[in-house]
Amino acid sequence: MFPHEISDGSRDSEEIVIAEPQAESLEEGLAQRPEGKLIYSINDRPPWYLCILLGFQHYILAFGGILAIPLILAEPLCIKENNSAKSQLISTIFFVSGLCTLLQTTIGTRLPILQGGTFTFITPTLAILALPKWRCPDQTAHAHTNGSDSTTLLLESDEVWKVRIREIQGAILVSSLLQLFLGLSGLVGLVLKFIGPLAIAPTINLIGLSLFIQAGQKSGAHWGIAALTVCLILLFSQYLSKVELPLITYKDKKWKIFQYPLFKLFSALFGMCGAWLVCFLLTYFNALPSSPSEYGYHARTDINLDAVKSAAWFYLPYPAARESNTVKQQARESNTVKQQARESNTVKQQARESNTVKQQPRESNTFKQQARECSNSHYIEGLHQSGQWGLPTVSVSSVLGMMAGVLASTMESIGDYYACARLSGAPPPPTHAINRGIAVEGVGCILAALWGSGNGTTSYSQNIAALGITRVGSRLVLQTAGLLMIILGLFGKFSAIFITIPDPVIGGMFLIMFGMVAAVGISNLQYVDLNSSRNLLILGFSTFSVQELDQLIMVLFTTHMFIGGFFGFVLDNTIPGSQEERGIKTWRKAAHEGSQMHVSDHSCYNLPFSTNFLKRFRLFQRLPFLPSVNPVELGTRM
Repeated sequence: MFPHEISDGSRDSEEIVIAEPQAESLEEGLAQRPEGKLIYSINDRPPWYLCILLGFQHYILAFGGILAIPLILAEPLCIKENNSAKSQLISTIFFVSGLCTLLQTTIGTRLPILQGGTFTFITPTLAILALPKWRCPDQTAHAHTNGSDSTTLLLESDEVWKVRIREIQGAILVSSLLQLFLGLSGLVGLVLKFIGPLAIAPTINLIGLSLFIQAGQKSGAHWGIAALTVCLILLFSQYLSKVELPLITYKDKKWKIFQYPLFKLFSALFGMCGAWLVCFLLTYFNALPSSPSEYGYHARTDINLDAVKSAAWFYLPYPAARESNTVKQQARESNTVKQQARESNTVKQQARESNTVKQQPRESNTFKQQARECSNSHYIEGLHQSGQWGLPTVSVSSVLGMMAGVLASTMESIGDYYACARLSGAPPPPTHAINRGIAVEGVGCILAALWGSGNGTTSYSQNIAALGITRVGSRLVLQTAGLLMIILGLFGKFSAIFITIPDPVIGGMFLIMFGMVAAVGISNLQYVDLNSSRNLLILGFSTFSVQELDQLIMVLFTTHMFIGGFFGFVLDNTIPGSQEERGIKTWRKAAHEGSQMHVSDHSCYNLPFSTNFLKRFRLFQRLPFLPSVNPVELGTRM
């Protein structure tokens, strides 16, 4: 999708032989890369300490987007004031995101692409939870009802929100089977034959533009702090990008000094930390308002300190499974509690017969209420507690609504694969790699549903943009980021610390990252004849769409990426035009010339286990998600 030279330098016409990647020292990696080139490409292995630092930067970049999902779902899930439940959801979604990142970078596309929660699932999720059946009970309305009301009992238990998230789990679980089928069957690869720059450009462009809504909401809390964050990131990534700091390393039994572009590699991290420090100082000296209704309050760093205090030190998310013996024991215990409740009726009857004991009936009612409350709690827990929140529930309406998010996520991911390949110095991904990547994303969504993250997983565009800023496209860095997400997701208090990052700091970082994503999408138009009225019509119509069409299908047609990609794809393949006019011919040629590897070398997309084993069996050569013995290049098949 993004077949474009990353550097300004020209490439030699000689064939480049890709050797087995070796772990190289930092100064060697910098010395071997010409100016403007990637510091580390996809198969390179940076030093372990650099992998940890860069992996942590990817963790920070993804943190805002992943963290936003459980916070957005908190109110419709009826856990707006339940910090414990929100903390558990945050730990779960980070744990699953790290697991899916390892799967995608190891056996999926094998591109350095991070997997995390997706906003494409938010719209159908909110639509499902907005149904009358799943609206949160009005606690004020039930405050004056009889204390034995079953609704009151449910309000005081976790079942209020767990029954809702189980519905979302089931919808994501079943609808993700469609994404898995699209990848394993090769249908996604067949569609790629009809996708050109005019279909890709509006898709990726609208990914970035649609995310600006979230950036604006965060930045609006304090535009001054957001502007400071933007300026700091620009300062480190652009103005100070060529400034190299002297660092010391120990090699060959002696200390050496080498120059290192620290600002360019950690521009986003330094920019956010600098703005965060300013917010901390303003909070410490009480220069920011202390009233939530005043402008600038959300720039304070002490707003969410209670979340850190209440978070557990260690929390292990676990998936849904069949009923255990412990659950059965809890169900048996609930029968004992019910027996106690029936005995309380006898106490109440005795109180009525005695005129001298007036206080006893009230005590009996209190005991009966406590018994019924305990009984319901044990019964509900015993019935559903096979998994963090219980067994997922499935309904047809929820599954059909969630499929819209699956299709939009698939379309978005295809574009992300091409963007990631371009920015990491890899050749355009072949068909089998794309098929396998979509299938692994389907598996990732299934895992997210089983663990109960309340969301699916998809490729993260902002982390792809970070590859272009840091000039580090190593696969090993993203695998390290996945491990960090898993490990740090187990420590509840560590994750809760980042909740204290002020909203305008996150918003300023989003403005930079999402702007780069939108710009990368537009860059595909360089291969298209923009003097053609045909191409201008397709681009304009697919980018801006028609408002009336958006209202036909609420869930699907309010997803910006789907609208742009869909109309760009349909019009580009139905309106007559030559290969040169559509930009496909030039696009393919540039794809082969723009890679930092030889175009015939797709070894970076091969599975990590032995390729010779796959060559022995003809069956493996027919599976669309595996590399064949004589692979047919994507551009040739198209």
